[in-house]
Amino acid sequence: MRCQLLWSAAVLLGMSGARVSRAGQPPATTSNAVNPDEPRIATIRLSQGQEYYNKGFKDARWGCGYRNTQILCSALLKRYPQLKEQLRDGVPGLKELGPQLKPDYSPTGICKRLNFVCNRHKWIGPLNVYPFLEKLGFQPLIIEFFPTENTKSPFEGLLRVVQLYFCNQLPPLPEHGEDITKVLETRRDYSVNQETCAPSTTPHLPLYLQNPVHSYTIVGFEQTDAGDVNLIVFSPQPHPATSDFKVGHETLKLPLERLSAKKLGRQSGYQILMIKGPKAPAQPCSNPDDQTVNNRYAFCRLPVPGSVQQTQP
Repeated sequence: MRCQLLWSAAVLLGMSGARVSRAGQPPATTSNAVNPDEPRIATIRLSQGQEYYNKGFKDARWGCGYRNTQILCSALLKRYPQLKEQLRDGVPGLKELGPQLKPDYSPTGICKRLNFVCNRHKWIGPLNVYPFLEKLGFQPLIIEFFPTENTKSPFEGLLRVVQLYFCNQLPPLPEHGEDITKVLETRRDYSVNQETCAPSTTPHLPLYLQNPVHSYTIVGFEQTDAGDVNLIVFSPQPHPATSDFKVGHETLKLPLERLSAKKLGRQSGYQILMIKGPKAPAQPCSNPDDQTVNNRYAFCRLPVPGSVQQTQP
């Protein structure tokens, strides 16, 4: 019995650190075999180059936002080597990220409207990650999504934005709280298929996806012959299963999962945090003491037709 207790303690201690894997090199976990009865994938886009950070024993209940931030940092370090001057030790750990992400800071506005957890224990969200990315010299953008009346795909706008982003077709988006419905209408005639958006891996930076209870990293999407779209995401669980993704003639086994339109519809709203690129040198950083969302954050939204009027914070 004593030996068994010691062994159990060793296992728990071993789980306290995050397990890291590079894209294409997942940790040894259960693999989801490809089902021959599943719809054939017409096209797929996958971001590569980032590292995947799993939650450990200590942060199992609150660490998803931190781990997704680490994934963004790993992708930025690969894309922008000059960032090593600021992140001298590479991707920051939880102790380094904590003070910079300010988990106790609870701004008003978009966080409050969607009931996002902004000030519970140590949980964080896009509004915490935004100023951190600004300090690193990048220009973030937050996009809000509310469900539509389409019962089959209540977040079709979210799926469309992700498709356009990874296919290099996303038009410039407003940054002062505007509705982006008309902007997306300019791409109504753009059809995603093998000719317009060939299956491939891409250098696109991942996207941070937040719902009221959990966050993911979006690394791509896939579309079936029937036109159904799945987001390809990383969920920083302690032991993520791997799935097979066929890109061209190559099958990649990655610690990723699929979020279908049906799964997305189970939540009341989403935010996507997108990195538009390096910030112009003359553009000042946001003031962390400014509680006005319009002055502090660049964001836009896709509201629900006929819903309660969304007021400017």
